[in-house]
Amino acid sequence: LGEGARARVCAARDAEGRELAIKVSALASGHELWVEAERLLFASSRLLPGLLDVGRVPKGLPGLADRVGHTWLALERAPGRAIEPQALGASDRTTIALVVARDVGEALDDLHQSGLAHGDVKPANIVLSRDTARLVDLGLSAASDEVVPRGATLRYLPPEVRSTGALGDARARDLYAL
Repeated sequence: LGEGARARVCAARDAEGRELAIKVSALASGHELWVEAERLLFASSRLLPGLLDVGRVPKGLPGLADRVGHTWLALERAPGRAIEPQALGASDRTTIALVVARDVGEALDDLHQSGLAHGDVKPANIVLSRDTARLVDLGLSAASDEVVPRGATLRYLPPEVRSTGALGDARARDLYAL
C-alpha cells in the first residue's frame, strides 16, 4: 500500500476475510511502532484505524525477508484511497472538503481529547471512501501539548514555524494542517 522512511504498509486479509493493513517497521528495533500501537490503544475513534495485533516478522514471509524480527502492526484497513488533491475534479472539491473537515476534525478531536496529536495531517494520511474520510498513520503522533514536533511534512506546518521558529503545541499544528 505504501512505504515511507519509517515503515512499509502491506495489504492483507485475516482468517475471517477482513481487509487489514500490516505496517512493518523499517528499523530493526521497531520501537516507533510499539509507541504507535500504544497510542492507538488510547486514541479510540471510529475515524482512526483500529489496532488488531502486534508482533515481530517471522522467517519465511514472501516480500519481508529483509524485515525478519522487525515489529509489525495489524490495523483495520480504511476502505478507499488516500486523497490526491491534484486528481480531484472541480465539482468534487467542495464536497470532499466538507467530508474531510467533518471527519478528520472529529478524528483530531478524539485524539486531542485523549491527550494526543497526530503530527502529520496531510492528504496522503487521509483515506477517503464514498462519504467518509479516515485519518491514518499515527507514526509521528505525540502528546497534544508537545511543543517540538517529532517530524512533519513542512508544507502543512504553520508558516510561523518556518519564519520565526514559533512552534505552538501539537494540537495547533494539527488544526492548521487540517
